[in-house]
This record gives sequence, structure tokens and C-alpha cells, in this order.
Amino acid sequence: MRRQFITPLSLLLSMMCLSIGTAYSIEASNAATTQGSSHCHATYFPDNGKLLVPCVDLTDATGNIQSYAAVMEQLSTADSLQFMVKEWSTTQQEFTTQAESSCRAVYVPEYGRWLLPCVDVVDSSGKVESYKVVMGQLDATSVELPKLVVIEVDGENPLGQSRLAVRDFRSTVGTRATAKKPACDFSSEPTGKGKCFGAVGNQCLGGIPSTLGYDKQNPKYDYNTCQVQAYVTAGSQAHDSCCVKNPNGRACQGWSKAEDSPARKKAACSKEWDKAFNDSLWWKGQWMWFGPYYKK
Repeated sequence: MRRQFITPLSLLLSMMCLSIGTAYSIEASNAATTQGSSHCHATYFPDNGKLLVPCVDLTDATGNIQSYAAVMEQLSTADSLQFMVKEWSTTQQEFTTQAESSCRAVYVPEYGRWLLPCVDVVDSSGKVESYKVVMGQLDATSVELPKLVVIEVDGENPLGQSRLAVRDFRSTVGTRATAKKPACDFSSEPTGKGKCFGAVGNQCLGGIPSTLGYDKQNPKYDYNTCQVQAYVTAGSQAHDSCCVKNPNGRACQGWSKAEDSPARKKAACSKEWDKAFNDSLWWKGQWMWFGPYYKK
């Protein structure tokens, strides 16, 4: 279908009244049926100014990811760009397809940014149009239920200010695990031979940020970010937990099994590293995505 852009204001009015209320399940179900697409599409209803965001990945300072579902409401009818998160609940959803993967929203509290790659706008006739949206946090003191403002729609700034650094929201839409060139360094060995196990450590290849290391690569995203994929095991989680208790992860450089010296045995986290090594070698874990992270 063809989209018509009349003015920046009408664009944001017709699209970014982002919010969703208690009509969450019925409206979301209808929108999903109309779109025939991923359940991770966010859905905006201009008639009532509500937006449902069923899949939000929040990345904390340690690189851990928690999934949420968010409900937003427009702050006032006079300003269609500003919204408030009204409901915020944890979910156990995990994407199973590339479409679901590429449409998951991402909230990065450190930078006060919400990245919504798939926002379906559903009008009163049931017509659906999809957009890519970037939202910024207005109130830095509110993390649980922040107030947000739309700062970019399909790469255009509706506020009329100078363009942001983001031009193509998630430029590799539809693919998360493939890219011609890695956006960040990475270790390509997932089977216990690499230096990292979805782990922490400033000597790990692909530290994103420098205290985080992962086993696999990632497509390039905007905002100078990238995503990373790690093979996570019980051993790697134990190793991570041990590492973060040591200054800058300095004990986590990835000891080789050949370095079975007295000094190594006394080193912090060496036992946890051995468990991570063996768990990865025998594939006692699963691949998991983390990020996006801002490159430093």
C-alpha cells in the first residue's frame, strides 16, 4: 500500500499517538490478524491514542536482557508526540522466527531510547500501515514508567530539528545473524575454544562494552550499535557472576587448558572457566541474543 506524507505533524499525529490501554488483547489480536505478521509488531490505534508493544527487550548495564510487554498512552490530545508508559509487565516470550526477531522493540535506559522497528498504525477502517519509530525519554528520573517523545519516524525527524545520527532504523531488517562485515569484533569459536562464553572480561574479543565479551557476531544497527550472540551455559553464567565480582573482569581472560599451572589454579574464576569450557564443548546450553550495545 502507498503511504502519503502531508506534513511532518500529520505524520506523527497519524502514527505516533503511541499507546495502549486495557483494550490490549482485543485490539492487538485484531491488528495481528489484519497484518498477518509477527506477534512482536507494536500496534497503534489513532482513534483512542493507544499503543501496544508486546515485545520489549530491556538491556541493563551488565548486558542482561529482560523481556517486557508495554502499554503506552498519549499524554494529551494537544501533543501527539508525547506518551507515557502506563503498564509494564515481564514476559517469557521468545522469538522463533526472523520476523519476530527483527520486530522486537529495544529499550536502552542508559541512553533513554526506545527503538521500535515495526509499528502498525490501524485506522478505524482497519487499514494498516507500518513504520519504524525512535522514541526518546523525557524524564530521566523515571525508569519504570517513563515519559517519551517521538524523535524519528521512518528516518525523518517530526520535530523539525536537525536530523539525528540514525538514518536507517535497523538497516539489516530481517536478518540478525548474518552480515557481510561485523559491526564489532567477535570470537568465532562457540565450542569451548574461544576466549569468551557469553562472558565478562576485558580480554575477551568483542567486548561490547569493554567488560562484555561474546562468542559470535552480529549485524550492524543504527546509533552506532550492534547486537551480539553468545552460547550461554550454566558454566558461562557462573563464570560471568564470578568475573563481575573482580575488578574490570581482569581474572576472566580465558585460560587455556594447557595453562594448567599452579598460578592458574589459584587465579580467580578458573574453576568457573573450566565449567564454561566443558559446557560449551558439549553444547550444554543455547544461543542467545544480547543488545543492541553502543560501540565505544
